Amino acid sequence: LMPNTKVEWRAALIGGLMAGLLWHLNNQLSVKFVSQLGRYKAVYGTLAALPVFMVGLYFFWLLLLFGAQVAHTYQNRRSYIASRLTSRVHQDGREWVAIRVMVEAARAFSAGNPAPNPAVLAERLQVPHQLMVQVTQTLLATRLAVEVGAGDMGLLPARPLDTIRIADILDALRRGVGQRPGTGHDAQAAVVERELVRVREAERQAGDRSLADLVRDP
Repeated sequence: LMPNTKVEWRAALIGGLMAGLLWHLNNQLSVKFVSQLGRYKAVYGTLAALPVFMVGLYFFWLLLLFGAQVAHTYQNRRSYIASRLTSRVHQDGREWVAIRVMVEAARAFSAGNPAPNPAVLAERLQVPHQLMVQVTQTLLATRLAVEVGAGDMGLLPARPLDTIRIADILDALRRGVGQRPGTGHDAQAAVVERELVRVREAERQAGDRSLADLVRDP
């Protein structure tokens, strides 16, 4: 078996040093265990060495896999940090990122500039890369944005700018992907549903401005 990815030499060095150190400590501790083998050899004969061999083989592979895990963690440490940062972003933050992405794509389209790349946008907006990926995937799935270009793909609005409203972007983040969990239908559920409809209608009226309006803003 070979690694199915490019392993950085620093990650391989740290993982190897960790596994080697633990293996050396395991050998030192095994001396005491093996020294007790003599008393059981008289009872079990040569079979006494078999359990020792199996336990040693088990710990060898356990330490080897642990070293590989350390190398993987070191090499992908930025992804782990980004994942933790992404999990701390609330829904309002995700909606802010989605609107910023769509406005940037709309401005590039209106000016005739190349479609902005999500990775570049993540750096420019100081947004965790994983959060940018999640938001752009939602915008693509709800057909508010499309990917264009070859290689480093860019994002452009999927419809005319005056037909994409802020309310549409918010609706895509909230209800564009997935479904509502099944709940009981009773009197209280009907009251909650009516209230949600009223709130959504107010939000839709407040978010009636389009991307074209935002692009024209100074």
